[in-house]
Amino acid sequence: MNRRSTFRMGVVLLAPFGVACASAATAPANQQSIAPAISVRATDFAFTPSTVRVPVGKPVRIQITDGGIVEHDLRVDLIPVTGVRASEHEAGSGHGGPMQVMTHTLPGKTGWVEFTLTKTGTFDMVCTITGHKDAGMKGTLIIE
Repeated sequence: MNRRSTFRMGVVLLAPFGVACASAATAPANQQSIAPAISVRATDFAFTPSTVRVPVGKPVRIQITDGGIVEHDLRVDLIPVTGVRASEHEAGSGHGGPMQVMTHTLPGKTGWVEFTLTKTGTFDMVCTITGHKDAGMKGTLIIE
């Protein structure tokens, strides 16, 4: 058996293990979720949809995809939340605290933030990149 045949045989025998490892690597633990995803598209300079409705007391994930030519984010302040988790990579990131959720992304990329809302109400969603809110990049988050 020559070196090339030995290599091919090794690839064939190890391929199933490589596929399993590759699958696990493409779905980082911090991105796995059972929360329903709400997709918001950010363009220059609007959110689509501009009104988002989410349930109180259940985990939700807001995914923002940047369909514009500049970076965008989506932030909601003074919002009653717990369990905030967010994407943590260069293309999209998010963060939050007990009264804020935010996700940021670059053109053509997607970021997300996941959380559980603790009270009903209506809150403003805005893009905090300089000048974007003033250009009309805002919306409404309704907790029902």
